[in-house]
Amino acid sequence: MAKSKSTSRIVLTSVLSALALVIAFVCAFNQSLTLAVTFFIISAVVISTLWWQNPEALKAHRHEHRGTSMEDEVIAKEQQKQLQMEQAR
Repeated sequence: MAKSKSTSRIVLTSVLSALALVIAFVCAFNQSLTLAVTFFIISAVVISTLWWQNPEALKAHRHEHRGTSMEDEVIAKEQQKQLQMEQAR
């Protein structure tokens, strides 16, 4: 339940951010620089708020789209560290 709730929150904020970016580009195209900058800032705030509130859920969401798990990434990093230590010897 918590996983789907955080995933739906990520999707919602991503959609809101994308909408703000689209509006910003439309405003920039129509030479309304003040509105364009305003919506770029809104988009940046939405994205940074999402990342700041729940970075682990965002990472898990990325892994779902790639078809990998976070455990796979941790194992790969450990194997890379071991390889680097062996090469350093």
